[in-house]
Amino acid sequence: MGVNALVVSQDVSANNLIASLLLEFRIETQAITDISRAQALLRRARFAALIVDYDLPGAELLLGDFASSRSGKSVISFALLSLGDRKGSRVANFVFSKPLQEKAIRSTLNVASRMIFSSYRRSFRCPLDVAISLMGRHGTLEARTINISINGMAAQMLDKVSAEDCFSVRFQLPNGIDIRTDGKVVWTDGRRAAFLFTSMTESSKRALPDWIDAQIQQVAYAKSTPHGN
Repeated sequence: MGVNALVVSQDVSANNLIASLLLEFRIETQAITDISRAQALLRRARFAALIVDYDLPGAELLLGDFASSRSGKSVISFALLSLGDRKGSRVANFVFSKPLQEKAIRSTLNVASRMIFSSYRRSFRCPLDVAISLMGRHGTLEARTINISINGMAAQMLDKVSAEDCFSVRFQLPNGIDIRTDGKVVWTDGRRAAFLFTSMTESSKRALPDWIDAQIQQVAYAKSTPHGN
């Protein structure tokens, strides 16, 4: 799934305008008109942004509860407010004021989209299958990546490791760039292991996020282009 936003509003024209402008930033939208259905959806699906119309009864409670939840802390929120209504501005990261103006929304999204992609990138897991060298106190182990993020990776292990084991990690991205970092095992079931990157070289700190950003953009572009054309 690419970068996506949930819009909670019964205003069809507002939904359509916001959706079209978000798509310019390669952010998909899903619109829902009912607060209770939105609450249920937010419990089972992940969104990078949440836009709530404060004309809906229960909107303030929805946005407030979600913003204070663990999953909501990484989601960029917007309050859709009627003229003179300031309630949502206390909770939301951004405000869209009614009547909606295309220029004002686009200007806000120029700033907000950077935050949305930055937050999304921190939790984005990119499928990746490359060889890894793990150098530890008992020698060098070989493994293969399953997926990767800017903070760590999941790997298919050829040898057993234990939680808290530390390694010097080296692998090569598909673009040929070497990544070197220290990593700690935070979970394993004997066949697979999850690693947290603890100390990365300066060149790797730049190269890995750049590569992951490119993968996010490819996913977003593919989903926003009909039939991949």
